[in-house]
Amino acid sequence: MHILVLTFLDYPSYEGGAIRLRHLSRVLQSRGHNLTVIAPQIDFHKPTREENVRETVMRVPMHYLAHAASIPFLARWLFVVHFTQAVQRLWHTFAIRLPVDLVQIEEQFPLVRPARFIKARTGAPILLDDVVFFEQIVGAKVRRFLSPTAARIAQRLVARAEQSAFSQCDYFTYASPMANEYLNTRGYSGHIFLPNGVDTGHFKPAPRRRHYSAQERHIFFSASPRSDQNLQAIEHLLDAAPEIASRCSYPIRITIVCGPHTWVPARILRKAKSLERIVQFHDTLPDIVPLIHNADVTVLPYGSGHHITGGARLKALEYLACGTVLVSTPEGIEGLTGLQPGRHYLLAPTLSDLIDQTVRVLEQPSAYRHLGSTACRFVRQRYSWEAVTQEYLAFIESLER
Repeated sequence: MHILVLTFLDYPSYEGGAIRLRHLSRVLQSRGHNLTVIAPQIDFHKPTREENVRETVMRVPMHYLAHAASIPFLARWLFVVHFTQAVQRLWHTFAIRLPVDLVQIEEQFPLVRPARFIKARTGAPILLDDVVFFEQIVGAKVRRFLSPTAARIAQRLVARAEQSAFSQCDYFTYASPMANEYLNTRGYSGHIFLPNGVDTGHFKPAPRRRHYSAQERHIFFSASPRSDQNLQAIEHLLDAAPEIASRCSYPIRITIVCGPHTWVPARILRKAKSLERIVQFHDTLPDIVPLIHNADVTVLPYGSGHHITGGARLKALEYLACGTVLVSTPEGIEGLTGLQPGRHYLLAPTLSDLIDQTVRVLEQPSAYRHLGSTACRFVRQRYSWEAVTQEYLAFIESLER
């Protein structure tokens, strides 16, 4: 089977959605399926085309997106227009191999536009993978920059566009009960459950590595800057850093990985710089596992109203698969069924509670390490990519019959 994937993600990369797509691609290839991925080329160093035996990646040069990101909605609008034209050009130049048996689009309903172009010429059904709450996301962003009235108008406009796009899709996958409810309330049913998973071969427990004084306590968080929710979570942690440092009887080190820095707003970089005595703010790193292993506690400081939780779920699973203690607000672990607060992680209903819980762990790390060990065993059994993709694979292979 040949699956054409359209994505707004810099693929492959360390973004949450790109990690998900990379593992879906590996699972599909292992079952004999072929994939063509069309993605934006944001990084100058990546080639415009890469091929292996069963996956072809074609990249559309869009180096300007990082610069346009500072203006609300401009980058996304430019992307949709440019990307649709690029897909049409690839089709007319016979760059897209035939037949196309399924068009899979990642997260964003505006990608239905180029997908519909392909569907009209091949008859391939459209699968929208990992539905996100676009209507609420746009409303929250407009409310922050303009006004509640403007937010309500924007949400109504987006809801109409979303309804039109959804009506063009044949299938949907969802990664959490909240996403399933989002689809059901809009009149769509019969979805495929495809939660996020974790690479258990890479994220696994190991002896802690110390690079500083043995008395120093370590906190870790990582996030992609291409999500407003991630950027807000980073600001929450930076704002909390002085209080955590003042309340902890040991020196602390907060390590944040967020890159590329070209996508990080200047205000966050300035705030991190002002806290460099206790905060290390890394650009993209090829491997965050050593930093997770070195942490006394990992945190997910997402605030209420965060509607994109797929990346947060990936982080939670990666941290727990490494056996570290996790402190999270409810938004950080939404949809991870089976995980129990007090048994697998520490739940902080508010950001103030997150500070309290984090300080408690830093004061007595050994008293909480059993949480990491228990969660590690559970996550590695329940949330490996091999385990979570079974329903998705069954659906894909049903289309061949």
